[in-house]
Amino acid sequence: MTSSILDAYVSAPPCRENAFRIFEGAWSSLVPGYGLGAAQLFDDHRIRWFESQSNGIQGKRVLELGPLEGGHTFMLSKAGAASITSIEANTTAFLKCLIVQNALKFTADFLLGDFRPYLETCTDTYDLTIASGVLYHMTEPARLLYSMAKVSHSIGLWTHYYDADVILSRDELRKKFDSEPMLERIGPREVVSYKQSYLDALQWAGFCGGSTPTSYWLTRESLLGILDDLGLRVTIGDDTKIHPNGPAILLFAQR
Repeated sequence: MTSSILDAYVSAPPCRENAFRIFEGAWSSLVPGYGLGAAQLFDDHRIRWFESQSNGIQGKRVLELGPLEGGHTFMLSKAGAASITSIEANTTAFLKCLIVQNALKFTADFLLGDFRPYLETCTDTYDLTIASGVLYHMTEPARLLYSMAKVSHSIGLWTHYYDADVILSRDELRKKFDSEPMLERIGPREVVSYKQSYLDALQWAGFCGGSTPTSYWLTRESLLGILDDLGLRVTIGDDTKIHPNGPAILLFAQR
């Protein structure tokens, strides 16, 4: 059937639920008052832990990388951030953030675009940079860590990392990764990472990975080593090898 521009019109009476239905079936988050997905991103223990490590969010300038559907942004706003700059490259995710913001009425500045060139040229300094579920989607994760450290006094990070014992023991993970690592010299360190491919996940309308078909996962040793090279003190809040999507670590790094 040939589509028509008239298909873009909504004939139902106006309500906030109509906006959420634009992306029906493609939501990840459980949005307060609306349901939709299953992930508890609007009541996330990781953000509460970052808040405790920061001695509160109240009055702080926050940079958020990859807000997805605005759940963490909502929490940061409710925690009293003085300003939130939230950057999202995925157009669907960006529009979801605007729908959520319109429905839940919180303050944040959502920007559409790639945060990597933004960080490279940024002259502002933030009290806190949040990168939850971002680093393992990067093609150059070490470079992102260096860029975040350049613009922020502290970093709240949650990410997957490569652990050979775990990855190789699980068929659904092993098939996504190259068998040989990539080795690169960054500053004083030889950084070890492994290329992973998104495979069938790229076919889902709610895909929330990176902007290329592959990314690189740092090893735990390389991740913590880079943060040490940057002169950051690291506190680990959680480190698990039994996460369904692979080993994951929650940490806070500050000068």
